Amino acid sequence: MSRPHCPKSHQIAKKALAEKVRTLRRHVRAASAHSVDGIHDLRVASRRLRAVLSDYASNYRKSALRPFRKRVKDITRGLGTARELDVSLGLLRTWRKKLPARCHPAVSALQRHLRKLRNAESPRVDESCTIVRSTGFNDTLDALVASMKHPRKCQLKLSERTISKRWRKLHATFDLWQTDSSDANLHEVRIAFKQLRYSCEIAESSYGAPMTQFIAHMKAAQESLGDWNDVRVLRDYVHAALPLMHKHEAALSEVAAKLDAELLRLLNNFNKSANQWLSADKPETVANILSKPLKPCCSKQSKTD
Repeated sequence: MSRPHCPKSHQIAKKALAEKVRTLRRHVRAASAHSVDGIHDLRVASRRLRAVLSDYASNYRKSALRPFRKRVKDITRGLGTARELDVSLGLLRTWRKKLPARCHPAVSALQRHLRKLRNAESPRVDESCTIVRSTGFNDTLDALVASMKHPRKCQLKLSERTISKRWRKLHATFDLWQTDSSDANLHEVRIAFKQLRYSCEIAESSYGAPMTQFIAHMKAAQESLGDWNDVRVLRDYVHAALPLMHKHEAALSEVAAKLDAELLRLLNNFNKSANQWLSADKPETVANILSKPLKPCCSKQSKTD
């Protein structure tokens, strides 16, 4: 006997897709004007849309999902370096006020250098905005919606499996970083945090206040890591500029040293918050949240599901 379709999965997936696409389109005007916040908002919106496509992948035909997912990924990638440089320029303005006057000429030279790099990224920002407005984007979106099917797997069970899987991945990447504290491993921790958070946010309405509180605690740990990454990116730009600015080498080396000290402070803050958040009792907390949805989904689903 075949299993019945999940009555909620199709509706939830369709609504989530529509909401994320609306959000993406809402930010394209500000991004196309090269607003710093607009670019950030469009990039985040594209990542959240990709999370929906991933978590509800079973609702779409692969042949329709693949081309639309690629377009959304191209949007994210096209905005990445511009966003990094916007953040670095903003941080540099803040750090200039903290640095001794002897460093100011070097900081001004670095700002000019980073602005040139940022200007060179403008065409890629424009390309990302063009994708959102393109006929190809609309056509692949329409094809994706038309391909939607009613999966047989319970949506709550799919959410439970996805969140549990992402939770385990976060733990694994964090444990790896604890044994090998390289920037590359910490970058994987950042990715794992984002993936877990997005999946939890997608499922938030199904679990209510406990999930909302869990997300808030996770966000605090994630943001401390985000602050570290912003300073790391700026530090890397400083190091990359050193061979190009021999006149300011001593001052830029001093700036890099101060950024390294700030990185250590931020890293310690993250380590404390992450160790607390990733404590031994958290898996039980996650399992407890996932075991208590606000409403049942497939109450008539067979036990074999």
